[in-house]
Amino acid sequence: MLESDRAALNAQETRIAELEAQVEEYRQQLARIITRAVAKNRALVERKPRPALRSTSKRLAKRRPSPKKPRRPPKLKRRPQR
Repeated sequence: MLESDRAALNAQETRIAELEAQVEEYRQQLARIITRAVAKNRALVERKPRPALRSTSKRLAKRRPSPKKPRRPPKLKRRPQR
């Protein structure tokens, strides 16, 4: 029984080591992908011209609401004659 427990423990440790190596490989792959994406994004930003700064004097003034006109009084309705 002791021998079978040692064999199982050894197999588990081997499997853990394999999984840790696999995780490390995935981390490196992810780091490469992120590095490429960042470099590509930075290259796109550098190529894209930035919009010119607008001066405040050229901006149009905000439109003011027109003064309200007084309302007409409602027309009186006359009763029909009998």
